[in-house]
Amino acid sequence: PHCFAGGEALWSFLIDAQDTEFILLLDWDMPDLDGPSLCQRVRLEYPERPIHIILVTARDETQSLVLGLEAGADDYVTKPINTDELIARMSVGLRNIALHRSLNEINEQRMIAERLVTVAQLASGAAHEINNPISFVKSNLDLLKRESEKLPALVSAITSNNATVDSIRKVVTDSHIQFLAEDLFDISSESLVGVERVQNIVAGLLRFNSEQGLTNQEIDLTQLLQLIAPPSVKLSLEPNLKLVGDDEQLRQMFSALFSNALYAIEKGGRVLVVAQKRKNEIQVRIKDTGIGIATEHKSKLFDPFFTLRPVGHGVGLGLSLALGIAKRHGGSLTIDSAQGVGTTVIFNCHAA
Repeated sequence: PHCFAGGEALWSFLIDAQDTEFILLLDWDMPDLDGPSLCQRVRLEYPERPIHIILVTARDETQSLVLGLEAGADDYVTKPINTDELIARMSVGLRNIALHRSLNEINEQRMIAERLVTVAQLASGAAHEINNPISFVKSNLDLLKRESEKLPALVSAITSNNATVDSIRKVVTDSHIQFLAEDLFDISSESLVGVERVQNIVAGLLRFNSEQGLTNQEIDLTQLLQLIAPPSVKLSLEPNLKLVGDDEQLRQMFSALFSNALYAIEKGGRVLVVAQKRKNEIQVRIKDTGIGIATEHKSKLFDPFFTLRPVGHGVGLGLSLALGIAKRHGGSLTIDSAQGVGTTVIFNCHAA
C-alpha cells in the first residue's frame, strides 16, 4: 500500500509505476486534484489497465454518487468508514482485477492463435503461388537437361577429323537437336517469367511482413494523392488534409488501390478520388465504374494471395497490404461493390 497527500502525487506515481494492477482508494476532496477528476484522467489515459477505483466521500446524495461513478469510479464508501464494509468492497476489487487479468490472458491466447492461423494461411498461399511458376521452370530445366545431353555427340561429330556435312546432319537428325534450337528461346523466356513471378511474390511477402514503426510525421494527404495518382484518375480533393503517419507506407497503400481501380476499368470506365475532412476524420473514397466484384468474392478480398486477375498479373497481396497499413495508421479500409456497377474503396483515418 502507498499513501499520497494529493491527487497529483498519486497521478505521478501511476505514471512511473511498473505494476499495472491497483486498487485506488480516493478521497472525493483532495487539495490539488479531486477524486472524480483523477478518475477521469486515469480512465482516459489507461483504459486497458486493471485499476479498481473506490471513491471515499461524505456525500451520500444520489446525484453525487452518480457523478462519481460516471467519472470512472467502480465503487464508493461513505464516511464515516465502516472497516468491514471497506474490506468487503476491496475484496470485490481484487476479484474484478483477477477477472480482468484472466480475460487479458484469454485475449492474448486468442490473439496468438489468430496470428498462427494467419501465418498458416499466408504460408499455404505462398506455397501454392510459388509452386505454380516453380513447377513449369523445373519442367523446362528438365527438358533442357535431357536435350543438352545430346550436345556432346554433336560436338564430336563437328570436331571429328572425318566430319562431313552428311555425318553432322545425321547426328542432328537422330538426336532431334533442331527442336532444342527452335524451342530454346521460348523455354528460356518462359522460365524467366516464372522466376520473375517468384521474385514478385517474395517482394510482396516482404512488404506484407513489414511491421516497422510509423515515422509519425505530419503528411499533407492532398499533396500526396496529387503526386501519386495516375493521370487518368480524376481527383476531387479538399485542400490541406493533414494526418500523422508514414509517407512511404501510405504511398504503397494508395498505389495498390489505384492499381486495382485501373485494372477494373480496362474495358471502359473511369476512376474518381474524393478526399474530404469530416469532423476529426479524413475520408478518401476511390470509386471506379468498372466491372465490380461478385458477391461470392467479397468475403475474400482482404485474404492474402486472393486475386481476381489472371495468373501472372497479380500476386494477391495488394489489399492485404493496404488493410495492414490502414490499421497501422489507426484507420479503416472498407469496400463497397456491385457487379456491373463498380467499386468504391473507403479509407478513414484521424486528421492531424
